[in-house]
Amino acid sequence: MKYYSNPMLLLLGLLLTFIWAQFVLDQYFIITMLFTMALIGLLSIIVRPIFSFSILVTFILALGFLNVGFSWNKHLDIIAQGMNIQLQVVITIGVILAWICGYCLQSNSNEIKTLKREIERLQKVEENTGFLTFNEFLAQAHLLFTGMKRRKEQAFLVKLLFNSEEVAYKARIINETLSKLILQSIRAEYDIACHLNGTEILIFLNNTNENGVEIVVERITQAIKKAKGLDSVLHHIERVEVSDNWNAIHSLIQAWRKGEKIA
Repeated sequence: MKYYSNPMLLLLGLLLTFIWAQFVLDQYFIITMLFTMALIGLLSIIVRPIFSFSILVTFILALGFLNVGFSWNKHLDIIAQGMNIQLQVVITIGVILAWICGYCLQSNSNEIKTLKREIERLQKVEENTGFLTFNEFLAQAHLLFTGMKRRKEQAFLVKLLFNSEEVAYKARIINETLSKLILQSIRAEYDIACHLNGTEILIFLNNTNENGVEIVVERITQAIKKAKGLDSVLHHIERVEVSDNWNAIHSLIQAWRKGEKIA
């Protein structure tokens, strides 16, 4: 389909088809052909390809049966039948080209939408680690907080502090291996994580209790101990239950990000 969807080939095919139609069709059939092409092209843009293709095939077969029935009924001679066949061919080529044009427009539109969604997703996620960006973390944490408060659930913030010297020495390992271990240790459907700064990672554990937090923390610490070269990286883990006041939680996160000491 990529070969046939070349814009230059489609344009050339449409141009040759229109020139051909000028020689074999009268004005009424040319208008009918253009209307049919526009309708088929529009349908191929607004409906699923399988449906528009079914309509295209149905139209071509119906036109063919109509042409054959007309020839038999009128007892046309060879020359007249040849003209009818030529009419059938030029209209068929025209509607096929119209369908391909509409299909390409729909495909390109869907591809652009997909690329836009991917760009938006990448803008919200760090490329090398898979963590949320800090601003996106705050936005999603606010949504989780709202749902948590409505359902009267518990949630916790877990801050992981890493040895600054180890982080500076093993920056690539911290950003790639460690983030992978943490993402594997939390629930992708419920929990989120981000970098607070160069030496701290923040996790929002949604719909859990203190026991659930300890399970996650233990899972992370064990994974870090088993990972080669990361056994001395983790320095401290801090756990804070999310309160009913979002402003207080937001201020706490911002203070952590700035490296301020919390009493």
